[in-house]
Amino acid sequence: MNEQVTAENSRACPPWLNRAALRHWTFHVCVSAAPSFVFMAQASTRWPCVVGMLLGVGFFILLYTACARFTFPDAEPTNMWRRAIRLGTKARTVCALLALPSVVAFVHGGVKWPFFFFLPDYLAGMVAWSVTANIGQAEPVRWLRILLTSPDAGVRRENVWLGDMSSVIPTFLTTVIEGFILSGVLFLAAFICLIVLKLHARWTGRQAPIRPRE
Repeated sequence: MNEQVTAENSRACPPWLNRAALRHWTFHVCVSAAPSFVFMAQASTRWPCVVGMLLGVGFFILLYTACARFTFPDAEPTNMWRRAIRLGTKARTVCALLALPSVVAFVHGGVKWPFFFFLPDYLAGMVAWSVTANIGQAEPVRWLRILLTSPDAGVRRENVWLGDMSSVIPTFLTTVIEGFILSGVLFLAAFICLIVLKLHARWTGRQAPIRPRE
């Protein structure tokens, strides 16, 4: 009886209040972001840059948790899309764990370049940085920065929130854009897993023995 009430309460709870989904995506998003976080932190040790990255990581934890109805791995093995998401998420987390030691070694001068497993993160980060820089150079954004900070370029560049690329808002925007690019890679991997699962289910269905009629 108590188990039935608990299950009903779990179903009645909105997806963004699902604590299991929050724990799940907190772990996977933090692990996936760790290599890029270490790499970017060594490039800029200013605390606004770190704050911007942390805000970006928190943004994706909340986003994925809010979308838990579609992204959280269900216990039921019948939902192939959720199984595919689970496999894609595990693959992404494993790649991040394999990339992290080489990135740490690169930061400390142990290796020349942390390629291969870190390559998707690096390319996504370069694209995100370029997009953010182009946004910052747009005329409406430039006038908005002048209005919110200072007409003086030197003072404006040192602003904590809307200064150079190491300030909070540009770093947050870079992190979010990189996260969306890597999320696209994750969903592409999940889609490939979905195709494999469907082919496997179809193949095993064909191979299943036909029961004789009684």
